[in-house]
Amino acid sequence: MSSDVISQVPTNVITGALGVGKTTFIEKLLRTKPEGERWAILVNEFGEVGIDGGLLNDAKQQDVFIAEVPGGCMCCTAGLSMQITLNRLIARAKPHRLIIEPTGLGHPAEVLATLQAPHYRKVIDVRATVTLVDARRALDSNWLDNPSYQEQMQVADIVIASKTDLYTGVEEANLQRYLASNNLSEKSFIHAFDWQRAKTVLDAPCCYQATETPVPAISMRSKTFDVAEQLATQDCVRLTNEGDGFTSFGWAMAPHRQFDFHRVLNVLKEVSISRLKAILITTQGIFAFNIVGKELSYQEVDESNDSRLEFISDDASAAKELAQQLEVSLFAMAQ
Repeated sequence: MSSDVISQVPTNVITGALGVGKTTFIEKLLRTKPEGERWAILVNEFGEVGIDGGLLNDAKQQDVFIAEVPGGCMCCTAGLSMQITLNRLIARAKPHRLIIEPTGLGHPAEVLATLQAPHYRKVIDVRATVTLVDARRALDSNWLDNPSYQEQMQVADIVIASKTDLYTGVEEANLQRYLASNNLSEKSFIHAFDWQRAKTVLDAPCCYQATETPVPAISMRSKTFDVAEQLATQDCVRLTNEGDGFTSFGWAMAPHRQFDFHRVLNVLKEVSISRLKAILITTQGIFAFNIVGKELSYQEVDESNDSRLEFISDDASAAKELAQQLEVSLFAMAQ
């Protein structure tokens, strides 16, 4: 592909439930990028403050371009917001590959329908849709009954087990039974992903074919928030979002405000929530924190322009209570 021509960019949608490890998977994919290729990553988050882009930036290599569409599920971003950001990203990056990460609450069928629309056919070559699954949830009614998660399985060309180091031995069999009972046994299932074969997996064909092109939805927002711009004039920004039965609360704090690392750990160890993620500038360095349910993990990262924390819950009253607790126990304590 010429460096000046945008034509038939191989494109993959990487989908999966909240907290399944999509961003981590993409981080590892970036390490397989052939030298000299330009890759573009489009990230969508349900929350408003935008954190995944920062996590990917920490793993960013040369010739990797990242753009975010925060504040909505993909059924919304299949409209103008997604298309405007996607068009700008492609024009800027002129990529050899495009990776799209919808929020775990999104509807990937509508994303695929947008990518397969007539005006994108000369620009985008839709390849395999990869759905990540934490097989420990194969018997979890919250996962089994969620329409978004069901759709993620239905549109998948390849299903990849995630977090396999936490399995006890029965999870894969439970997932296989789920696939069989839902007429999904023909899906290509990978228990242990071979990163040396990443390109072969990504270049597999996309079997999903949209029956109609979605009509772009005009955003009803009165204002688009640029968090970095807001932090130029204030120390802390608080944003919320609601939709599809979920509520998100997010905060961003100016870089001169530092968190006490041990206080952060002590507070987050007590949190149980659908999904929480953060990049915080602490007294002991910059750390990324993740919570899925009651599972807390964290790791040090190289850099961040500011501190951000966001969580998503399917219980609005519990979400408001946790937001109040965090503002008292964490944000008010940041120096």
